[in-house]
Amino acid sequence: MTTMGPSEGLAELRVWQADIVVADDISLDPHALSDAVDRLFLCRDQLFVLLPVGHRLKNEPAIELTQLRDERWTLRRRLQRLLQGDPPSLPRYRFRTRHQWFQR
Repeated sequence: MTTMGPSEGLAELRVWQADIVVADDISLDPHALSDAVDRLFLCRDQLFVLLPVGHRLKNEPAIELTQLRDERWTLRRRLQRLLQGDPPSLPRYRFRTRHQWFQR
């Protein structure tokens, strides 16, 4: 077993250097997979999003993480303080998914 990023894992799979690749779909575009690769979804993670009234995504039944890429984020501690009445200020953020950094 070897740990590597999804793109590298797929490259190894295509040249028969790997038999199985377990990858998250946050950093891997499932539409980029060729017909020569079978895929099986093992699970789906849920991310709950609170949106302000009138937000452009408010009527979407499901939201892809990529749709939130350019949005301002309030992380858990800050959200708790906001709900307790602290005056709003939008923080800069930096977080990392398994294979990619996001910063604003």
